[in-house]
Amino acid sequence: MSNQRFLTTNKRMKITAFLFVFSLSCYSSTYPARKVVVRNYYYPKPGKLEEVIALRIDASKLLKEFGLSSGRVMVAEQNEDEAVVWESEYQSIQSLNSELDSFTAHQKAKFKTMILDKMKLITTKFKRTQSVVVYE
Repeated sequence: MSNQRFLTTNKRMKITAFLFVFSLSCYSSTYPARKVVVRNYYYPKPGKLEEVIALRIDASKLLKEFGLSSGRVMVAEQNEDEAVVWESEYQSIQSLNSELDSFTAHQKAKFKTMILDKMKLITTKFKRTQSVVVYE
């Protein structure tokens, strides 16, 4: 009898765990009004850390000039690599998409010329992450 009770409890725990994990994986589509944090990681070539920081700050100033989120610039140590991190928070996925949609062709071209083309020359790698805030 206790063996059957254990199996039932164990089965319930597995189902509960599955539902919890499933709900987290669907969280952003189920609750689209949640805050979104975007992070860009720039990995500088040897000796280029200060240049990457300066260029990322220039990029933030340019975004602010365009009326967009300027975010914040940080340096993160990951294992033995240093990365320059740009982070910005948006009230929802809709507000992020709205900001991206408001980026005009002229602004995109200016940003590419002044920032992206230069950044490619002084970094080895770029990575972007996007996270949905589930608890504050």
